[in-house]
Amino acid sequence: MIQEIYPMPQVASKQMAEDQRICEEKYADLLYMDHPDPKSVPRMALYDRAVQFSPFAALTGYGTEILRTEEKFAEENADTLERIAFFEDGENSEI
Repeated sequence: MIQEIYPMPQVASKQMAEDQRICEEKYADLLYMDHPDPKSVPRMALYDRAVQFSPFAALTGYGTEILRTEEKFAEENADTLERIAFFEDGENSEI
């Protein structure tokens, strides 16, 4: 049976289990088919597919803003960052 080859997740109620069984019997020929690979058109690389949607990114410019904030923080806290680096070396344990 199909469930032996492709185990389905457990369901919470008997009604859901029955619905799942009916659905599997009705659409068994479609549920576990392999994805068709057209012979006439080569598959597009994953990177190229992702690039198609990059202009619609919700957070355009977010990375640049993070870098600006990081630089501003480093400028304002240069003295503190130097002290942290000094003590992170492990050689200096006294303050």
